[in-house]
Amino acid sequence: MGGKASGEARRRKKSMKQKLQAILELPAQGEDYDAAAAMGVDGDIDNEIAMLIGLYLKAKAGDVAAVKEIRSILGKDAASAELALRQKELALKEAGKDTSTAVLEKLDEVLGGIKSGF
Repeated sequence: MGGKASGEARRRKKSMKQKLQAILELPAQGEDYDAAAAMGVDGDIDNEIAMLIGLYLKAKAGDVAAVKEIRSILGKDAASAELALRQKELALKEAGKDTSTAVLEKLDEVLGGIKSGF
């Protein structure tokens, strides 16, 4: 029974993901369209752009969670930097190089990039 329930849950999640993607691809209308156009967005203005503008406006107003989400989307958060560092360390290990010096150099590089992003 657990396998059937798990499969059903996966199908439901997939269906919801597809439906949400379809909604985000629809053209924005009304206030959402007007706000995007006022910001200078050219071309097709869809609901995804409207959602991102809403997130941007929250961040601009000082919502820390919105700022963190934007940094996450852009790949400029600490988790992304840590993942990149771990991937580099793994690549060095596979190449048979001494990782301690290389990892410290890469860490300095990543931390410098994070500090300059603020």
